[in-house]
Amino acid sequence: MLLLCAPMGAAGQNIALAIAIVSLLSSEFQQSTLLDSYKQFRKSALWFPSVSFLLLLIWTSVASVLNPENPASRLVEYLAGYLPMVFLPPLIASSFSNLTNQQKEKIYALFVWVVVIVAIICVSQSIIGWKRSGFDLVITEKRARGLYTHPLSLAYVIILILPFALQQIKEQPKRLCSWLLLISTILIVWTTRSRVIQMASLAAIGFYILYYSRGIKRGLLIGFAVISLLTISFTKNSVSDNFIQTLQGKADRHALDYPDDRLAFWDAHQTLIKKRPLLGHGVHLPNSVIEQAYQDIGLENFSKKYSAHNMYLQTTVDGGVVGLVLFLSWFFGLLVVFKKHWPQPWAVSITLSIAIFGLAILTQNAIQDNEVRYCLTLMLGFGFAKLKEAKQLATNSDIH
Repeated sequence: MLLLCAPMGAAGQNIALAIAIVSLLSSEFQQSTLLDSYKQFRKSALWFPSVSFLLLLIWTSVASVLNPENPASRLVEYLAGYLPMVFLPPLIASSFSNLTNQQKEKIYALFVWVVVIVAIICVSQSIIGWKRSGFDLVITEKRARGLYTHPLSLAYVIILILPFALQQIKEQPKRLCSWLLLISTILIVWTTRSRVIQMASLAAIGFYILYYSRGIKRGLLIGFAVISLLTISFTKNSVSDNFIQTLQGKADRHALDYPDDRLAFWDAHQTLIKKRPLLGHGVHLPNSVIEQAYQDIGLENFSKKYSAHNMYLQTTVDGGVVGLVLFLSWFFGLLVVFKKHWPQPWAVSITLSIAIFGLAILTQNAIQDNEVRYCLTLMLGFGFAKLKEAKQLATNSDIH
């Protein structure tokens, strides 16, 4: 159910999350395994990053209450949106460990076909230019977004999947599902037309070429990659047009004296950090406070008084330096645990997935996006499950 709802919008995803949490908790209670699952998780390496993220939520909630400029009227909504990232992955891992290999194979096939269907939708959107608006379909720009509210939401979700698709090709190159997953993923990256995600994708592909290939094979792959890149760069297509317009300043992304709008966003939010550097301002700041920050840097007439568009900067605004430390503890904690304990050779894929996502959120508040957060939660659930599975195999091996 969680996989089937992944391509849907926030409403469908939230319903799926609620049903999944209730269902998984009920299963744990009926089997009287909830306490045992908690004790196992308490002793696992994932305890530290999970607690770090929980403390971040508590800290930013306290910051919201203590800030006189923040009414803190949306704290329940905030916690309801983020707490599944803490509690759902361990529940998924516990449930996943009870499945047979045949059931796991069916889940993988379902995952591949979900990505394939999203890719087909994206290609049609890039040709016709349609999107979902409520229950209606409307004609809009020829930029893919699937069934999500914005193209960037889908772009930041797909970058989580690309390293797995590349690893699947490496491990099972003769399998049809491997190629369907990779081709679909690349099509989604192309049609969403996010400059950052396209560059991140090229970096991921380049990493796999350098990491796994040797000798003549490496040379041929690098040559193919260079020719493909030059072809994209010097022919007329949506990707090259996007970059050329940005470089020439014709892309409506340039605020007054700033080379890019994001630099204006960052500058305004730095002024907010200076006002409350340790504790932070809390979450869901009123628009009046954000608008004042833009006025303080002389952008009172700027039409895009947006959020920070940088997850690290936004976290510091919300939770101060302490919040940033907790966020980095969560992020690097996951990175270290997966790199060290995930089964080989798949540890490369999940480590690269988290690392590239960590770089990509330098230009977007991606985790604040409900659709991205939902898919990130599912990925963490899968990551936790594979860690538990690897630990069980190691234990069984030691026994025998």
